[in-house]
Amino acid sequence: MKKLIIIPILISAVCLNAKTFIREYIYNASDADSKLSSRTIALEEVQRLLLQEIGVYVHSTIQNETMEISGELKELTSKQVEVMTAGVTQTKILEEQWNGEIYYIKAEIDVDEDEVLTNIDAVIQDEEKTAQLEESNTKTEEALKEIERLKGELVETKDEMERMKLKEEYTKTSNQLSAEEFVKNGHTAFISGNNENAIALYKKALELSSEDERIYYNIGLILLRQKKIDKAMEFFEKAIKTDPKFIRAYLGVAGIYLLKKDIEKAREYYNKALKIDPDNALIYFSLGKVFNLSGKYGKAIVSLLKAIELDPKLLRAYSQLSFSYYMLKKYENCIKVSEKAIEINPRFGEAYFNIGSAYKALDQIKKARGYFKRAEQLGFKPEKRD
Repeated sequence: MKKLIIIPILISAVCLNAKTFIREYIYNASDADSKLSSRTIALEEVQRLLLQEIGVYVHSTIQNETMEISGELKELTSKQVEVMTAGVTQTKILEEQWNGEIYYIKAEIDVDEDEVLTNIDAVIQDEEKTAQLEESNTKTEEALKEIERLKGELVETKDEMERMKLKEEYTKTSNQLSAEEFVKNGHTAFISGNNENAIALYKKALELSSEDERIYYNIGLILLRQKKIDKAMEFFEKAIKTDPKFIRAYLGVAGIYLLKKDIEKAREYYNKALKIDPDNALIYFSLGKVFNLSGKYGKAIVSLLKAIELDPKLLRAYSQLSFSYYMLKKYENCIKVSEKAIEINPRFGEAYFNIGSAYKALDQIKKARGYFKRAEQLGFKPEKRD
């Protein structure tokens, strides 16, 4: 087997809080590689080197950071920071060459400390985005491991029919790796709010890997963001058809029924999801929200407490639970639940708003104003309420 040569280069150009990280990678192609597969692997490897370096750097910054960030961000490992950073930064190709045997690539990622920290903090507060980035990272690692396995078998086998079969598997796996690159770039565009670019990237991924429930689901989310509700429903249903156990697609369909004010249909889909995964905190949270919308606050509390038991850091569950107590005029409980949410994330504006609402109901206007002001400072507005 040909040896892999790695030439690491790190350049940190300091400009206020900005740094530029640069890496080179040389990939020696195997007999099964084409120019496309060689480029795909080289690009993935150079990005991994960059993100590993940035992950360590940003993690160190977090540990010494004085700016106001959530406790969850402080608790991230350098590997988790690496995964999150992939979704909030872009890789720029500086140079690439191919001579039929070797693929050379040089790339950079610009990092502004404050901006990256703010973006990562926002991502980890969104369970959806966090899960997608982690899944994408896992898929990429699995594809790279499979490529190495197939390379090894190709070297060892002498049977021509077996070699042809292995080469077909190799091409398929390298295509999956290439598709995952489009998926990751789609995530980055989606997170940054560039919806049309995200859809274009996801569709390119589908051309290489047509049976991927995540991609259908993500396109559905963007269409939902664009208020194209019926079209979004179509893609969520495609995701379910591709993988009948894909929980998030059921939640997406249920969410659309909530928008259509069809609470019973929404509850039906949440219950379908619950049968697939009875220990899923998001499902109990969603059911709690449905009960709140139905005015069944006691049932909402039962579901939301279960959600928090399963995931003690699910902030949205605390907010809905606070709302349940508020509607039952249990204002002290409302305050306690919201204070717990603030312990988890001091920048969770909705919790301050909920406390302010409780104090207002208790006729403690001065206290209420202080909490309302803090909620506003953190960017929360009542119409944003989940």
